Amino acid sequence: MDQAPRPDREHDALLARLGEIVDVVDPVPEPIYQMAYGAYALRDLDAELARLVDDSALDGAVPAGVRSGGSDVRTLSFQGRDVTIELQVTRHAERRSVLGEVVGGEVAEIRLEGSRLAEAVAVDDLGRFSVDDLPSGPVRLRIADGTGTQVVTDWVAL
Repeated sequence: MDQAPRPDREHDALLARLGEIVDVVDPVPEPIYQMAYGAYALRDLDAELARLVDDSALDGAVPAGVRSGGSDVRTLSFQGRDVTIELQVTRHAERRSVLGEVVGGEVAEIRLEGSRLAEAVAVDDLGRFSVDDLPSGPVRLRIADGTGTQVVTDWVAL
């Protein structure tokens, strides 16, 4: 005995096809994706915010030992209640490498988050870490200690 097609299945197929057409004709702009990622990050409001307190790209300073005039090295400092995060970002064309250190408190895990990036970063006993071959774009760090307390940095464009 043949069954008549269910209207729900026909509607689902039609909606899926319309979604494909919209993706081609009028795709979602990249800034909308970035705002959506930011809104999703708000699900975790209990994390302490580590604010950006120093950025060599903003103050025009050139780190010691680096040639002036378009330096490829940038230093960033974030400050939380009990923790400081120091980063040195080196630009390699469209890619970035980061050397960092978390000072104050125990670090169990560090995650690097971006618009299309979320990866755990290896950290040593002294709170030091490095990440190579990052794409340029907005990123932040999420740091967890052994008790589950989390510290999240401001978003910065690398």
